[in-house]
Amino acid sequence: NVALEWTPPKDNGNAEITGYTIQKADKKTMEWFTIIEHYHRKSTTVSELVIGNEYFFRVFAENMCGLSEEARVTKDSALIVKEGSNYKSPDYQEYDFTEPPKFTHPLVTTIAVAGYNATLNCSVRANPRVRRPYSIPLN
Repeated sequence: NVALEWTPPKDNGNAEITGYTIQKADKKTMEWFTIIEHYHRKSTTVSELVIGNEYFFRVFAENMCGLSEEARVTKDSALIVKEGSNYKSPDYQEYDFTEPPKFTHPLVTTIAVAGYNATLNCSVRANPRVRRPYSIPLN
């Protein structure tokens, strides 16, 4: 859950504020989705959030003319962690990219006949290692 609290805007558009619309965005996509409309209080608790995701929230004021042009956006994201444990991001090993890739078994001259398949094989040593064969189709 995330608890949100806000203050009414200084400019009400010359009409009484009748409610608020609250939206959330996942930090990965930053696509905004409305989660509460026509809300009358100045605080709420947002639930049903995905563990491990980070969210931003924004609040639009609403009056008889519609929603405000600008919203109040949270400055920091809210990281949702599992209760009783802290989510730890996996540690990634640093790679040394100073060594360029080297051919350990170079391509050999091959004659291909039109209309038939041909395969070219070679071996390359690199860091980080590439663990899958790479094939290039010939036309």
